[in-house]
Amino acid sequence: MTPDTRPPSTELEDLTELLYLMPTGLVQTDAAGAISFINPLAVQLLMPLVRQGDDLSNLFDALERVAPDLRRIVRDFAAERGHILRDYRIVVSPVGQPLAALVVYAITLVRVEQDRIMVSLQDVSESARLEQLARRQEGRAGAGPLCVNDYAVTLLDEQGRVAQWNDGVRRLTGLTEDRVLGRSCTLFFEAGTVPESQLQERLQEAARCGLSLSAGWVVRAGGERIPVHSVITPCAPGQPQAAYVLVLRDIAEPH
Repeated sequence: MTPDTRPPSTELEDLTELLYLMPTGLVQTDAAGAISFINPLAVQLLMPLVRQGDDLSNLFDALERVAPDLRRIVRDFAAERGHILRDYRIVVSPVGQPLAALVVYAITLVRVEQDRIMVSLQDVSESARLEQLARRQEGRAGAGPLCVNDYAVTLLDEQGRVAQWNDGVRRLTGLTEDRVLGRSCTLFFEAGTVPESQLQERLQEAARCGLSLSAGWVVRAGGERIPVHSVITPCAPGQPQAAYVLVLRDIAEPH
């Protein structure tokens, strides 16, 4: 029997075998995340994320800890077909782990029909480690020749609100504890220059890459504008009420 005249059942078996052997994790789900097909590599990648006692039957449940917004993103995608996410990075290892322990997945979701979603999943940890190392080296290289007159270090919660007061904040900004604690760290920057959406992007970048660098302006309580470099990094373990460290450095030219 020639390939052109093989029965449909044989062609389906060949296609299924190909999907099982692909070097990319493949999953098919409905709009609610219920899994109808999964290849062995996807099982291998997802099983470490499944909570003890649960089975691997729903993609959103499996990724709840590391991608809690995935269900909402799919729900909010209005188009009947198309890419919902493309190469979206998911940090699997706990925040604050050493660089060598970084585990990152890249996930792509495509809606092929209203209630059918194809998902690809890849372990991109090695490339993420190289990117993070390059960012750190770039940050160190950029910071070297600067004149740092003063700096402030504080802890932020998961939403970017100030979780800890210290005197460095007062020295650099002139703000008092009651004006800062529990409020978004966007208040440190010149009004309107760091919107809340940009802050959330920086927090996501820090969680994904280990570091988020930016330059901007701080306005002291008395109105003086000061150029600063700001660095956001994930907290090390042992800070239960904080998720990130924010460092502000005054880089104004000395008079």
